[in-house]
Amino acid sequence: MISKRLRLIASLISNQQSVLDIGCDHGYLAQQLRLNGNNELIICADNKLGPLNNARKNLVGVENVEFVLSDGAGEVSKQVDVAVCAGMGYQTVTEILRASESYFRKCDYLIIQVNNSVDKMRQWLSGHDYMINDEEVIKDYKYYQILIVKNGQQQLNELQISFGPVLLEKRSDTFLEYLNYQIEKNRKIMKGIDPENPDYQQLEQRNRIMENIINKDSH
Repeated sequence: MISKRLRLIASLISNQQSVLDIGCDHGYLAQQLRLNGNNELIICADNKLGPLNNARKNLVGVENVEFVLSDGAGEVSKQVDVAVCAGMGYQTVTEILRASESYFRKCDYLIIQVNNSVDKMRQWLSGHDYMINDEEVIKDYKYYQILIVKNGQQQLNELQISFGPVLLEKRSDTFLEYLNYQIEKNRKIMKGIDPENPDYQQLEQRNRIMENIINKDSH
């Protein structure tokens, strides 16, 4: 069963684009791309042999797919149109982007989905001449934020770093649901904290910001 998250990522890639899937795991993204009608080169890369072999098994008989044991794009010799870094931590993704910068700069765009610290990821991208061209948020058991990133300069303010420049513009139903979910989550945490505690005040302030975004009072 291919997750909603991976189906969404696959939908962000056209059928005319070649793809590098970093941390390919079971090769499900490649499977979905083929289901979508993409017959271009797909490179499945992973830094562990186990997941790479799983991908090989799942993609037996699928043409124009290559498997590379690689930490990021380090061992990848063929240039692709789109590189995907999904399902990893923020720190891991920044290390991958740093280590093979010249490779990623030649891509049409990158698709990035980190499992933690999305705000730090945005800040890092902004400070390293990458711009967030588009963003999506999806609920697939938990909420995932997906960034579509191109070369370019982009200044982000604090609000945009925290919640996403494009997500704030689009204000999709899923994004507003995500904000409500975060507010409720913070309220539960606040019940166990003394109101005089700086942590309580910080959560309270964050909730106010999110409520403003929901009510569209934020500037």
